[in-house]
Amino acid sequence: AITAGGFRPVRMVGPLVKKEVVKKRLKKFTRHQSDRRKNIKPSWRRPKGIDSRVRRKFKGQTLMANIGYGSKKKTRHMLPNGFFMFHCVQCEGPGASHDAQPEVCGRNCTQRVYAEAERDRRARLAA
Repeated sequence: AITAGGFRPVRMVGPLVKKEVVKKRLKKFTRHQSDRRKNIKPSWRRPKGIDSRVRRKFKGQTLMANIGYGSKKKTRHMLPNGFFMFHCVQCEGPGASHDAQPEVCGRNCTQRVYAEAERDRRARLAA
């Protein structure tokens, strides 16, 4: 369909099969008693005490992280556009100079590693 401007709108490349990502839990697991004490940070640590209510899984206590909350292997690390991100240091091929735009390649979505030296990037673009 040609628009009033005289050119066709470009459609973005999409994955062949778009799988739905199912998240079993969106809330982060917090460390036991991190909400009560200032010196205990909320980053998860497994309780190891012999009398710990959380470790013994009493009703109403903080839930512990375990293997059952993991996501499907086929959708793990999948981006919202349906592709998988992988970083490339020396990107060759068409569109290699587009630093900000991720490039779609097969079932993956490449993104330039930002730790690349600015001098090296300028030299490569000038050549």
